[in-house]
Amino acid sequence: MTSTSRITSSLWQRWTGASPAPKRSTSSPRRAALDRSQAADTDFQASTLRLGLDEEPRMELAGPTSDERHVGDEGRPLLRALSMGQFELYYQAQFDCVSRQLIGVEALLRWQHPVHGLRLPGEFIGAAERSGAILQLDAWALRTACHQMRQWLDLDIAPPLMAVNVSAAQFARPDLVDFVAEVLRETGLAADRLELEIVERALLDPVRAAPTMRRLRAMGVRLAIDDFGTGYSSLGYLSRYPVNRLKIDRCFVARMGRDRTSVAITDAVVALGLSLGLDVVAEGVETEDQLEHLRLHLCPAAQGWLFGQPQPAANFAQLLRRERPGRGGIKQA
Repeated sequence: MTSTSRITSSLWQRWTGASPAPKRSTSSPRRAALDRSQAADTDFQASTLRLGLDEEPRMELAGPTSDERHVGDEGRPLLRALSMGQFELYYQAQFDCVSRQLIGVEALLRWQHPVHGLRLPGEFIGAAERSGAILQLDAWALRTACHQMRQWLDLDIAPPLMAVNVSAAQFARPDLVDFVAEVLRETGLAADRLELEIVERALLDPVRAAPTMRRLRAMGVRLAIDDFGTGYSSLGYLSRYPVNRLKIDRCFVARMGRDRTSVAITDAVVALGLSLGLDVVAEGVETEDQLEHLRLHLCPAAQGWLFGQPQPAANFAQLLRRERPGRGGIKQA
C-alpha cells in the first residue's frame, strides 16, 4: 500500500475515531442510504444505555470514547446522539427563477431529539463548533448526502447537484480534500454533482484557503460562498478564489418588501455575481412577490418555502419523481 493510500484509507478514522464498518442493505432505499453512512460513524462502546427524562439523553459509559476525549463537554451529547442515529438530513430544493425547474438540492442537518423533538441547526451548531464536535457532524453529513445522491442516481431521479455545508473548522482541516475524494470514490459520485457551501469566515486566510479551494475545483467539486454579505464580504477574495456560486442570505430576501437597503444589497449581489460569471441563489424565498423581484433582476436561482420546506429523504424522493429534474440549468465554471 502506498503512503497516499494509507493516508486516505484512514481519513474516516481520523475524523471520527471509528473504523469503517460493512455496509448493510434493507428493503427501504432511504434506510439503506442512511445505514451505509451510519455504519461508518463513531463506534461508541457503552456498557449500559438509558434515556432519562431530563434535558439530555444519558449514556453510562465504560469510559470516554476516543471521540469524546477530543471534544468539550458541550459536544458529548451531540456525539452520543450521532452514535444513536438521532441525526438526519433533510433536503430542500433549488429552482430556476424563470422556468421553476428543479436544478439542485441542499442537504440540511436535523436532530431528532428524544425529549424535545426536531431540533434545527441554530439550536446545536454553536455547541458543536465550540466543542469540536462539528467535525464529526460535518463528516457524517457529507458521507450521508453523497450516499443519498448515489441512491437517487441509481433510481434515475437525482437532482443535477447536491449542496452540502462546510463549517470553518472542517474547511481548515489539511486533509479535507483527501476526505472529500475518498467519499466520492466510495459512493461513485461524480465530483461535479457535489457543491460545498463555505461560510465567509473560513476564507479570511487566503494563504490557507486558496490552495484548498483550487484542489477541490481541480477535482471538479463546485464551491459556493454561503450567506454572502452577512460576514466578512470582500470583493478581493472573489477574484482570488475559484468559486462557482454566491448564496444571498435569507435575511436580505425576507426584508425586501419593507427595507430599501436589503433590496439594494440583494440586487447588488445578483449583479456582482452575474458580472463575474457566477451562479447566484437567493435563500429564504417565501412569496411570489419576492420571486418576481428576483426574476426581474435576473437572479438565476432560488430556494425557500415558496417551493417547499426541507423534507426527509423519503418525502423528497416523491418531489424528485414528480419534477424529474433537468440535466441542465447549472452554469459550468
